[in-house]
Amino acid sequence: MRTAARSVCVLVVFLAVGCPRPAPPPSPAGDPKEGPGSGRDGTEGNGVGRKGGHDGAGAGGASAPGAADWRMIPDELRDAVYPTLQPLASWPAPAALRPFAKLASEERPSGARVRQLEQLVGQIVHPEFRPHDFEAALGTDASGRLHVRLGRQRSRGSASAEVAPEGSPFSLFAFAVEWGDPVTDLAALRAAVAEVVAPPLARELAREEHRLVAHPVVRQGGHLAAMAMLDRAGFGMQFPYLYAYAGEGRLLVVCQEVPHLGGPPVRRE
Repeated sequence: MRTAARSVCVLVVFLAVGCPRPAPPPSPAGDPKEGPGSGRDGTEGNGVGRKGGHDGAGAGGASAPGAADWRMIPDELRDAVYPTLQPLASWPAPAALRPFAKLASEERPSGARVRQLEQLVGQIVHPEFRPHDFEAALGTDASGRLHVRLGRQRSRGSASAEVAPEGSPFSLFAFAVEWGDPVTDLAALRAAVAEVVAPPLARELAREEHRLVAHPVVRQGGHLAAMAMLDRAGFGMQFPYLYAYAGEGRLLVVCQEVPHLGGPPVRRE
């Protein structure tokens, strides 16, 4: 019965039409405030990214426009992964982002775009990956999409809320980061995702009904994909679906909105 219900929900994703954007979900009740350096259990630090320690992606840094994009998903797997992930097969290298401070005034993203990105990073990304100076870590890619470099002392990736294909009714928030540990199976992928997302979201993903479920095909050979259906009364209020991909020594996490599914389910008497 649960499998059938999930299949129906996944089908709904592809039938959704544009509706008013739902408000961002509040932090689940009872969750403690998270500050820089807090671990999944609320303790100081948790060894995020192990290889290299708490280095992250510092605030800003020199750009290198010629830097090659990260290849997140190899060509031979691109058609096999979830459609949501296909447009993200490549990701702008952090070094290639144009620093916010170097943009001409007419090129600078609006304050509303910056605030939206900062809010989403604060809700979804683990504190160990959030930059000390958010504005200094901002940059735009070759297409003018706003990103923020993630990390503390050096660039380890970036996040953006502007990566959905043009004209898509599904808004996306996505981030990609370097990951030193091998991700060889679903258990390792779940553990890795738990270390890069905010602790309240990690706790939601740890619940049986909201755990990442392996892709039926992309699940071996150093490349794994998985999908989770989030709590409609929690993070799923805004982003019902979370996708994760591991490969090429990197992690990709994508949160997808489905406008008409926003908010908790309506109870019928």
